[in-house]
This record gives sequence, C-alpha cells and structure tokens, in this order.
Amino acid sequence: MFRMPEIEVSPSNKFYEDKLGRQEIVETLNLFIDATPAPYVLALDGVWGSGKTTLVKILKADLEDSGYQCVYFDAWRVDYMVDPLIALVGALAELVERAPHKSSADALAALKESAAVIAVETVGAISQAVTKGLVSTAAIQAFTKARQAQVFSDYEAAKKTTEQFAEKLEAAAKSILEHPEQEPEHPEQEPEHSEQKKIIFFVDELDRCRPTFAVHLLERIKHLFDIQNIFFVLSVDKAQLEASMRGVYGTDTDAPEYLRRFIDFDYRVPCVPTKSFTTSLFEKFGLIEKLKGRQGDFRADAERFITYFTIFATAYRLSARAQGQCVGRLAVVVQSATDRHYLHPPIVVLLIILRVKQPALYQRWIAGDLPAAEFIQQWEGTDAVMESVRYVYSP
Repeated sequence: MFRMPEIEVSPSNKFYEDKLGRQEIVETLNLFIDATPAPYVLALDGVWGSGKTTLVKILKADLEDSGYQCVYFDAWRVDYMVDPLIALVGALAELVERAPHKSSADALAALKESAAVIAVETVGAISQAVTKGLVSTAAIQAFTKARQAQVFSDYEAAKKTTEQFAEKLEAAAKSILEHPEQEPEHPEQEPEHSEQKKIIFFVDELDRCRPTFAVHLLERIKHLFDIQNIFFVLSVDKAQLEASMRGVYGTDTDAPEYLRRFIDFDYRVPCVPTKSFTTSLFEKFGLIEKLKGRQGDFRADAERFITYFTIFATAYRLSARAQGQCVGRLAVVVQSATDRHYLHPPIVVLLIILRVKQPALYQRWIAGDLPAAEFIQQWEGTDAVMESVRYVYSP
C-alpha cells in the first residue's frame, strides 16, 4: 500500500485520527460557531494538503455531538456541474433523507422545484454584477434600446424567483431543525443550543475546483443561502481562491477585497510537521515493521528515518498531504530494496523530499552538478537542518 488512505473519522472516537494535535482548535471553533448567530460564513484557510479535510470531519463530528445538524459537501466531486445550486440543495436533502419527516420532505420538494427554476434561468450575470457593484447607468446604457425593457423584465423576474427560493429555503431549514435526525433522549429537557438553532453547512475542497465553478458556488452561497439558521464553514486555500477570482474576472481584480464580500471571518489553519505525525504516517504505510525487520545492524533504521524525515519535512514546510506522498515514495524505495541493502536515512529522505519540493535541485544532485557548499548555504542559521545536511555530505 503506497497511497495515503482516506481518513475516516469515527463518531465514537473522533480524535483518534488527530495526528496533528487539532483537538484544541476543534474545541475553539465549536465555541465560536456556537456563539455566532447565522447567517455567517467562516473560512478555514490553509494550503492544499494541510489537513483541512480531516479538521473539517472532526469538527463536524464534534458539532454533531453537541446537537447540531451538519451537512458535508465535497465541492470538488461535483465541479463538473454547470450550476452548483442543485448540488448544494442535494446536500441539504441528505439531512431529510437520514431522518425523513413529512413536513421536511414537503418543504424540501418545494425548495428543489424553486432551485430548478433558478438553475435553468440565466441569472448568473446579474448576480455577478450586483456583487461586484457593476450595475450602473453606464452599464445599462451598453445594451441596445431594443433590449433595455427585456433586461429589466428579466431582472425583476430573477429577483422574484430568488426571493421565493429564500423563503422556501428558510422553511426547509426550519422544518429540518424542528425534526432533527436524532430526537433527544429526554424530550422534557431544553436542547443545548435552542437559542442558536442553525444548520452547519461544511463546504470542502473548494480550492481544488475549476475557477468558474468555485466563484459561482461562492456567489450562490452569498445571494441565495444568506438566510437565518444556516452557518457555512468553507475549507479553502485563500491564495488559490484569489487566483481563481482573477482568472474569472481579470488580473486587475482586487481579489482579496472581492473575497471579503463572501467571507465574514477566516481562520488560518496551522500546519506544523511533528514527529508524532511522521510516526503515524510510517505506521500507516507499514514502514516501521518493514524497517525493523531488516537484518543485522539495519534494524535501527526506522527511528533514524523518522527523525530525519521530521527534520527535513519541517525545514521544507511540507503540508500534511505532501508528507503522506513523500512517505509513500519512501515505502516504494524500502519495498524495492533487499533486507541486506543499506539505505542511508538522511540521503534517502532528503532526495525524496527534494524531488517533490525542489525538482531542479534534485536533478542537479542526481547529475552530480550540485556543489555541497551551494546546497548547505541555504540552511545557514538552522542548526538541526545544518547538522543533518552536513551529515549527508560527510565522507
């Protein structure tokens, strides 16, 4: 097994896969969400592969333990769709399907009909123009006189349809909250969050989507889902999302300012490689058992590999996903070597990470065109890395 397995979070032991020590962050976010009234959009900002998906899944399980109704929406899996609205409503429908109730089913059916009407109509340009502040006299004059009356007629129709959708969405949300998936064990007791009843809508993998789909999804959330009782948690890489904004609206777009129109608050997700996380990766790939099973003096290699991997992963600021990929490559190397074939831990680890993070330097190293002094110079002032790098180049 050389591919990082998808992490599943068990509701009964939600912090079991918390190898990055995110429990304190989850508890803090739980308190923040509990204290913040909806509508609201919270962004969990982190580079791709920094462990946002695992954090989101643990947070979702923690909020469900606290009595919240939660929806998980993987945007990347549906970014082939033209309009994300249908997929968003479909994700909301999962709450009703898990705990079917006639009033909720009826409200959801009405909401689906309304969403279908909006998805068919061409209102994307209007919603974008409103968001960007482009609806002006000058813009209207750009249309021919023959089209002006039709333009305003279409706008009024779209506005009415949007208002009807919002009403039906509020009705559906209210019905879902009144008929939760799990009834309380003691109905006579007041629910823990009765004063702030809301559905928590997680949108994950947004930064991996096509730029047009990602931007369209944000616009749908802003213009159609901005209602009471729905709290959005977006898992994003803001830098990548800003690049998507510029790709859609032009390179001169003030992407950070534009993005602030959609997000109320952003929380930067830390990504700190730790030895415990490295050890967990080695365990997942079966490396510890394999390395310790090597013959003779090579049985101690497992601990040395973990130590050097942690040092270099930290130095190169590898994301959690990148670390998993590098350990997967290491597993291929170890599997391909015989038990009596010596693997020099610092050299093997460094080469694997260089190939991922600095491929040009990796090629120069392989070609014998990388002077030791040049490579060592970039790590001046970092004692742990300097010691490891010097060891790599020692005779």
